[in-house]
Amino acid sequence: YQNFIIPTEKDGMITEIAFKNEDKFNFAFDVVDALGKSKPNKLAMLHISGDGVERRFTFSDMKKESARTANYFKSLGIKRGDRVMLVLKRHYQFWFSMLALNKLGAIAIPAPNQLLEKDFEYRFNAGNVKAILCTSDGDVADAVDAAAAKCPRLEKKIIVGGEREGWHSFDGEYSLFSSHFAGSADSPCGDDPMLMFFTSGTSGYPKIAAHSHRYPLGHFITAKYWHQVNPEGLHFTISDTGWAKAMWGKLYGQWLCEAATFVYDFDRFDAEKILPLFKKYNITTFCAPPTMYRMLIKQDLSRFDLSTIEHASTAGEALNPEVFRQLEKLMGVKIMEGFGQSEGTLMIGNLIGDAHKLGSMGKPVPLYDVDIVDPDGNPVEDGVNGEIVIRTDPAPTCGVFLGYYLNKEATDNVWYN
Repeated sequence: YQNFIIPTEKDGMITEIAFKNEDKFNFAFDVVDALGKSKPNKLAMLHISGDGVERRFTFSDMKKESARTANYFKSLGIKRGDRVMLVLKRHYQFWFSMLALNKLGAIAIPAPNQLLEKDFEYRFNAGNVKAILCTSDGDVADAVDAAAAKCPRLEKKIIVGGEREGWHSFDGEYSLFSSHFAGSADSPCGDDPMLMFFTSGTSGYPKIAAHSHRYPLGHFITAKYWHQVNPEGLHFTISDTGWAKAMWGKLYGQWLCEAATFVYDFDRFDAEKILPLFKKYNITTFCAPPTMYRMLIKQDLSRFDLSTIEHASTAGEALNPEVFRQLEKLMGVKIMEGFGQSEGTLMIGNLIGDAHKLGSMGKPVPLYDVDIVDPDGNPVEDGVNGEIVIRTDPAPTCGVFLGYYLNKEATDNVWYN
């Protein structure tokens, strides 16, 4: 491995941080396991279940529990290259499983729990899904069973948070396995596939955006310069783990910055339950879609202490200027907008150090060569509408997807020149 030594100053002392070449990068081994060794007691995640149970996981905990999970998955025959769907809402087992799949080289496919039988059937077949981890909440497993009957490639069904006939029980089985799972010279890394997202399907059936092990590195900017996470604080992104946005705010960038994430495993957004949590747990940074900010301002926010919030951000759609003004008045911080897609990481944003422009989603982030072009691909003049593109010549940067899985036509439609 090639090492890059970067001198850093902390408390008047010069230290060295070694980074592996990104061609060899594996987030689970090189970030989580490394922190589990160097900072074993550092808080990685504070998880609050729907019934109020509080769980604190250190980086050492994440290292060990993801190792148990990796050994468990391996015992079930899940191996490098296999595609595994995760329908786990905001259950803490999602983090164990994601890291375990990263270690094994199996490809994780997060999915929301609102999917119906027909949605699962399409996704199982289109993604060649071999195994699924599914919440025991609600009727999700019923829909999975109905779809699985028509999807012979699906071999393993694992229920989380309970037991079910014909399914493996994650909670009852994974803890029996060893908490050691070491990386090796041939561990999955770099350009090896790691993660797949089903897109929103606004133009026909959802496509499958595939990402490599470089993808987490693209979220360093997301967390450090847009979310502005505090390594000694607590970051709260609302998103369900079934959406790509969860990878923006609940895992990769935050832990690259050594910041702990706050997870509240709720079913329905309830401002009366969520707002008291900010002061109770000293949440320092916050990200939510505009819809939830609009719901927040319907409350009398003066009843809640939001003084711990140092920075807030939003993405997903434009934030109404009046909502922005009210929130700034009530919360004391500007809401910083950003833009990205399932095919990449944060591409455009209101970043630290720049003046915020009301109603603007910001400027291109340093990671990407962003342009605005006309239908013929020519850059437009300032003030002229066009299409946002990322220029990938001479080569894609970390964060850009590999292409649409098994769909060269769709890939060529959006990635050319």
